[in-house]
Amino acid sequence: DPGDSILAAEVAAVRRLVARLDARYTRVSLVTFAGRLLDAGILDPDQAVTELALTTTYEDLQRALDRVLARGAEGATNMAAGVDQATRELLGLRGAFSKTDPRSQRIAVFLTDGVPTLPFPNDEARNTKAVEKAAARARLAGIRVFPYGIGAEALAGPLALVDLAHATDA
Repeated sequence: DPGDSILAAEVAAVRRLVARLDARYTRVSLVTFAGRLLDAGILDPDQAVTELALTTTYEDLQRALDRVLARGAEGATNMAAGVDQATRELLGLRGAFSKTDPRSQRIAVFLTDGVPTLPFPNDEARNTKAVEKAAARARLAGIRVFPYGIGAEALAGPLALVDLAHATDA
């Protein structure tokens, strides 16, 4: 049942969080991260995608969440790419769709249903190290990342999530 999936729970959690925010003071963005191997073991270049640039129009976020839910889960988990893309958006770096506000606090709420399985297929230690490095880059940029693991797989191996929170003082 697509309405009773981990992705649906993640979307519902975001909706509940945003319902408590005030658009006068809080901009939101949506970055998704997944990954898959293409032919010959080459990584798909779209490991993390900005679904919505920073905005105070929460209705746009709701529509973006609807699109993500309709599309469904896409496969592997590239947490490092997700952290890096969120950092890019929050800082308004080259390639970002968002404009930064230097006065703002930069916070990323990071939801995942798994452990990092990419960018190094079948190498959990290297994938966890990649998350740690992405977290260090986020911390240097003044970004706090609050990770949440949802589902049995995420809770069975939470090391990357714990490291992510610890590295960014979340």
